[in-house]
Amino acid sequence: MENIKENLISFYLPEAKKTTLSLFRLNLLKDELKKINEKVPMAEGDVDLQLLYAVYCDQGIEVEFYIRNNSRKTVNFEIIPLVLIKNDIVVTGQLVDLKEIGDVPPKSAVPCSVVFTTGKDLVEDLTNIKIGFSLGNQYEMSNTRTVDIENIPKNLKYKYRKSIESFASSLNRLRKNTVDFNAYNVSYDGNENLNVTVLVRNGYDSEIEIQSLPINVFNKDDILVYHGVFNSSDMKVKANSAKLFIIEVNSELLPIKDADFSKFRVDFN
Repeated sequence: MENIKENLISFYLPEAKKTTLSLFRLNLLKDELKKINEKVPMAEGDVDLQLLYAVYCDQGIEVEFYIRNNSRKTVNFEIIPLVLIKNDIVVTGQLVDLKEIGDVPPKSAVPCSVVFTTGKDLVEDLTNIKIGFSLGNQYEMSNTRTVDIENIPKNLKYKYRKSIESFASSLNRLRKNTVDFNAYNVSYDGNENLNVTVLVRNGYDSEIEIQSLPINVFNKDDILVYHGVFNSSDMKVKANSAKLFIIEVNSELLPIKDADFSKFRVDFN
């Protein structure tokens, strides 16, 4: 991750974005942030949006802006309402999914872009246009946690590690003080036992222990292949982290032993 000091509010670029920006564009963004920080200082604890540009496009109005975080904690967003403002009047608004932006660390600013699909015909020009959170410029931070998987083997081949990490990043953000269960893989082993690989994520500030877990496994045709309860004395996940577990179902308990799991669905209820 890139984190370069710029007038107290640092320029921050998520790893996924680094390969999409040219060096020229990167330096331009840093310069723009420096100007914004000098022109619009932030109060301690504030989170705001500062526009970089707004242009008309075929889909509507494209805007690029900074999310600046001057608080002492990391913030992140999911689907939130944003508005465009001109002469103190809201000219359009839209629900925007900012989940891919990820975390905005303390004292940092992250660039992002959005296309407003409405309002193009209501704004004659985009001079002095501003962007903000709706409801009186209030923002709603998603009370979520970023968790790392604690038990990926260090010697695991890159393609397998990448597959697991991609799966984890595709999941919805984990909310604070919640636990969730996500099936990564379902397959038969050499003895025709059913193996269900589950990623358990713990959003609590303390270790959790799962002693029993109901599980329903469906095959490609959404036919129930197994229903039961998995009992364990060793299913523990550290605070604010994630862990992979393999749940093994003995072949004798399976009514179907040749199910197609090229696609699958697993419920934990």
